[in-house]
Amino acid sequence: SWISQTTWLGLRGIFRKRWRVALILLTLTLAGTTFLVVQTATAATNQTIANAFAPYHDDVSASIYAQNAPLVAQISALPNVGRVERYREDEGAESQWGQLLLLGFQPDTRLYIPQLVSGRWLSPSDTNAALINEEAAQASGLHVGETLTLSSVQSFNGQPTQGNQATWTIIGIIHQPMDSLGQIGTVITSVENVNHLFGDPADLTPELLIQARDHAPGAVDALTRQVDQLVNGGNANRGHVNGGQTETRQQEVQYRQQSWLIFYALLYSVALIVGAVGILGLTNALAASVLERRREIGLLRAMGASDWQVAHVFWVEGMALGGIAWLLGALLGLPLAYGFIQVMSKLVFRVDFVIAPSALVVMLAAVLIISTLASIIPALRASRVRIAEMLRYE
Repeated sequence: SWISQTTWLGLRGIFRKRWRVALILLTLTLAGTTFLVVQTATAATNQTIANAFAPYHDDVSASIYAQNAPLVAQISALPNVGRVERYREDEGAESQWGQLLLLGFQPDTRLYIPQLVSGRWLSPSDTNAALINEEAAQASGLHVGETLTLSSVQSFNGQPTQGNQATWTIIGIIHQPMDSLGQIGTVITSVENVNHLFGDPADLTPELLIQARDHAPGAVDALTRQVDQLVNGGNANRGHVNGGQTETRQQEVQYRQQSWLIFYALLYSVALIVGAVGILGLTNALAASVLERRREIGLLRAMGASDWQVAHVFWVEGMALGGIAWLLGALLGLPLAYGFIQVMSKLVFRVDFVIAPSALVVMLAAVLIISTLASIIPALRASRVRIAEMLRYE
């Protein structure tokens, strides 16, 4: 009794034409499933990028690329600085299996917590040792105790050229998620080894990882500005394309996530196209329902039903179809999203499958918006036809 008669009339008309309803549900379910897959892929990619930086425990990073011990000492002396470590990241390392990402740390690092799968971490006595992540191990087939030969790729007159070579013994396999394209995996070694591979002095400090004493956002932002002033004010990076950049760890994570915006835009474009097809299909179905039920509409108007009550019948029908499509899309979308993530992991880069509750909410909102937009024109047509014409309709 608490449900209005117009709502019952809308629900009653859902399955009047079963074949037509089946096609509409198929279209709406496909639209909802597409939104769910896109949302899941977006959330999984962002989470994977965040996981790639989870082992880092610094608050600020600064690119200095200088043999400038006084500059490092000045940064270390800032009031809010708790610890400073040398660091280097470079993408120009070529192996026989493909390009690898290089990460250089201090062997005694406390700002990077390695997640070892097998083997051990670097020690100060290691001179030609390295670790590889799971992706690199899978691509190369290398194991702990074997050797890895790398050559640096440098640019001369815009053309890549082979530089120095280095052969390192693999002492461990590490879980280090990747957050970019173009590399088959990651190699982790000491900063000195990376410098040697690229022909730089061993005591070169490419980048700094800086941990703050006070981790409050305001204090970290203030520290970032102080470090930036020291780095750029000392002209330590003049003439170096990568020098002078100072940013918080959170800013770097956001920047890496935003680099995938074009990929997200392509996915959402496909979802919007499928959603537009769903709107057209449901609109046609409800318009046909209006024509088929003109006598019923006439009786409602003759009994005193208002324009809104008549329109409400067809709006309820559209929303009910959307709700059913959402349930079907949720059941089918999660397995499809998992399959899409697996394909993406093989063709693009390894992404961890994540079920985001917000994806189901966005999917529901998308389906309800599609249903509402598709119901507007048929509902208005039903509410504006004159009573006499409806009752004479055969």
